[in-house]
Amino acid sequence: MQSSPQIDSVVEAVTGLPPIFQQDWWLQAAGGQALRKVQVVWDGREVAALHFIKEKRLGLTCLMMPPFTRVAGPRISLPQGSNGERRKNVRRATKELIALLPKFHSFKQIFDPEDETAALFAMEGFSVAHSYTCRVAPDSCLDLLWESMDPKRRKNIKARQRDLSVDFHSDLQRFESLAKKEYSSRVSTYNYDTLHKLFAESLSRECVGILTAQDCNKKDLCSAILLWDDRNLYFWLATRDHEGSERGAKSLLVWEAIKLACSKGLTFDFDSYGSITGFRFMMSFGLPLSSRSLVLKADLPVRMALGFRREWIDSNQRLR
Repeated sequence: MQSSPQIDSVVEAVTGLPPIFQQDWWLQAAGGQALRKVQVVWDGREVAALHFIKEKRLGLTCLMMPPFTRVAGPRISLPQGSNGERRKNVRRATKELIALLPKFHSFKQIFDPEDETAALFAMEGFSVAHSYTCRVAPDSCLDLLWESMDPKRRKNIKARQRDLSVDFHSDLQRFESLAKKEYSSRVSTYNYDTLHKLFAESLSRECVGILTAQDCNKKDLCSAILLWDDRNLYFWLATRDHEGSERGAKSLLVWEAIKLACSKGLTFDFDSYGSITGFRFMMSFGLPLSSRSLVLKADLPVRMALGFRREWIDSNQRLR
């Protein structure tokens, strides 16, 4: 599936890796055999690609993001040129990419905050809503970030700094043990086989680590998996022991992750939220909001079967 017009005024290829969630190794590990791709090729070179998984739900074809993948959207690899020339080529490549999508009843993806194509999808009949994350620039002043935090959040972190220690490690089994305590097998949405693949691939590339808060008896109380690429560090997955964890353990891990991101020269990404409670928790850190475009399209049968607004928009963060 490709098209091949001439590229206008090619200068040289843009280099640099896409976000971790759009890199080929991640997509293969996350999507497996269900992964699909459409691409636009000009002069024998891929200039745009969109990855997705294709699922049948209630007999309807749904195009979705691979599991554990936080942001997706088109991967644009256009040559350098003037700003006007680039905008024109982005519009053309995106329109061609959308035309290559297979027939579907529903489409749903969350685009990266730096995406430049969401408005172009809207022009082609897709709906665009918004989800939010918080980001911290790598050159941010930690003292100012600390002062911007809600006083109760600071108080909780200070209390946990006194009675908990934080371990940075790569033992996925420790995280998994806590997650299985938090979520029963009936309600857990984790696909552990896929999680193991993603963690192993990330570990081999040295772009993953785990922060775990322990009490004085070395008992794990709260744990978070961090992912990073050459630009961002994501607070990707978190879990805790609800029975043994004191208030503030997760807050302590978020603060440690922010400090780690700054030490690595990376932008910290809170990686969004899963509920209104999660949104309030995220906002209590006083960090600047960053928008992620939620790009949707559904025909009438899907809106009737799934409840378009409730299932797709009000619960758009149900991706963990």
